[in-house]
Amino acid sequence: AVVSTQSTGGYGENDKTEGEGNSQRESSVQQALLMGIENAYNVLLDIEDIDLIMDGITSSRGRPESSSFNTQNLISKRETFCNDLFKALHIDGYPILNGNAVKPSPEQIPGSVFPSVSLEDDNFVGMFLVPKGKRLLLRVMKIFSFPVSPLILPLILAFLRNLFLFVLVPIPTTPSSADLHTKLFTLLSRTIYITPVGYVSHTFSTLLTFHGTQGYIPRLLQSKEGLTVVSSILARGSDVLTFAKTHPDPDPLLLQWPELFNTFYSCLAGQLRGVFGNALHSQAVDFLVSLAHNASDHQRREIGLELRDVITSYSQNTSLNGTELAQVRNLQVLLHLIGPS
Repeated sequence: AVVSTQSTGGYGENDKTEGEGNSQRESSVQQALLMGIENAYNVLLDIEDIDLIMDGITSSRGRPESSSFNTQNLISKRETFCNDLFKALHIDGYPILNGNAVKPSPEQIPGSVFPSVSLEDDNFVGMFLVPKGKRLLLRVMKIFSFPVSPLILPLILAFLRNLFLFVLVPIPTTPSSADLHTKLFTLLSRTIYITPVGYVSHTFSTLLTFHGTQGYIPRLLQSKEGLTVVSSILARGSDVLTFAKTHPDPDPLLLQWPELFNTFYSCLAGQLRGVFGNALHSQAVDFLVSLAHNASDHQRREIGLELRDVITSYSQNTSLNGTELAQVRNLQVLLHLIGPS
């Protein structure tokens, strides 16, 4: 991450020397970041090559020539390359096995506009801020999402640790980079929705650990990307609870889902209106549906009261378009199901 400095006094000779030193350091950091992206790309290409070979083996099974391939050797090489890739990304590829799935949040500066970044995530955040790095992360996500691999979890957790920064820090964009941004977060949301249930509580816990203070959660939900990602987590709530009840030895964190949800709910109680911003959109309705499914009876009554005020406000707006009017009707149906009479 590049640190900007401001002069607090006159621009003297010492200031000039210090400014030149900062510029050189920033240039060195930028070069190291770009080299890291190139190294990660090279490893990623090796993994993609192995996947193509293995796909070819799968499609040619039953043919005599297919026996010449050492599938086990390819699998071993792929595992080595995957480890190298995560080293290049500076991410622990096996956080649960290493006891690092739920990391402590770095010390937050009171009143800070943005959450602090963990030192270990500095490189990951830097990659996200560079278009070439963002394209790299998108390709890495695709490799481990379809089919879902256990190696997708550390990537999801890294995104969630820094979600607020990724969706709310203003970054100059071009149409192509904006499209890349949308694709990345769409893929992230879909992957969370299909990831193994045993991982879901880790994603929820990470979100709360890094965003559960200083009003970050309500502000995060004011962005469509943040809202979609959080909705994907909440939508898995019933899966988590069912798994925890039926599995003979569930992860203890799965059993804590109701407690995690209560913590999340307390972060945004009374602030649901902010979820809608200045316009109704389908992501907000999907979020409220997932929120209500996880809520207790008392929480649903509170949601219903807030929702009734939102519907009343929007119903009086004569300038709503057809899509927004449809969303108001969806909210009215939801209010009928969960809210007070």
